[in-house]
Amino acid sequence: MSASDTWSASFTTSTVEAMTAYDAVVPFMFAPWAEALLDEVGVALGETVLDVATGPGTVARLVATRLGTSGLVTACDLSPAMLAVATAKADLDGAAPITYLNCPPTRWTFLTRRSTSCCASRVCSSSPTGMRRSPRCAAP
Repeated sequence: MSASDTWSASFTTSTVEAMTAYDAVVPFMFAPWAEALLDEVGVALGETVLDVATGPGTVARLVATRLGTSGLVTACDLSPAMLAVATAKADLDGAAPITYLNCPPTRWTFLTRRSTSCCASRVCSSSPTGMRRSPRCAAP
């Protein structure tokens, strides 16, 4: 098993408590970069966005506020603990609904066909080999 596969496996087997501690620190450092990512992607009101490797939902929640109530966010991750942290957060007023899925990279092709934009902000940091295996992350 490569170092990147070991890194990815550590997230898929982590506890909710460990991911809650992660969520207490990392999103504060990550949020400014996530805002820049969303500026670059250029999401607009009413779009449907896929957030790949959502982690605790940092990007999914930021994009949901930009899409408004007419948009839709699908956020997927391999880690059940990360998804538990993400789904435990309160809904955002005036934001798009977020659907969280436990989903491997092999499902991304199906999900990108239903999306107008895709953000893969954490894939390279949490799964470098997964990025090479993943399909193109944008709908035509």
